[in-house]
Amino acid sequence: MLLSSPAYSLLDAYVFGFVLTEQNLPVEQSQNAEEFVAAMELPADEFPHLAELVGERIIGGAYDFADEFDVGLEMILDQLETRLALERGA
Repeated sequence: MLLSSPAYSLLDAYVFGFVLTEQNLPVEQSQNAEEFVAAMELPADEFPHLAELVGERIIGGAYDFADEFDVGLEMILDQLETRLALERGA
């Protein structure tokens, strides 16, 4: 499969953006995600959706930002595969 320019740009932006985000997360090496979130004191009344996400995914769990890469990449590749199949069938 030869990637089109938009597909290549999408993959490039995802990988590059993910790496930049991971490198710039304001979490110390010795600090886990739960400690970081607790220190933020996130006001749930101002950010209800973010607070819900944090409560479900980070607090009390084994959250690791790096684990999200594979999930997101798989979503992108699945959609590219679907679009390519539609283009070939059209």
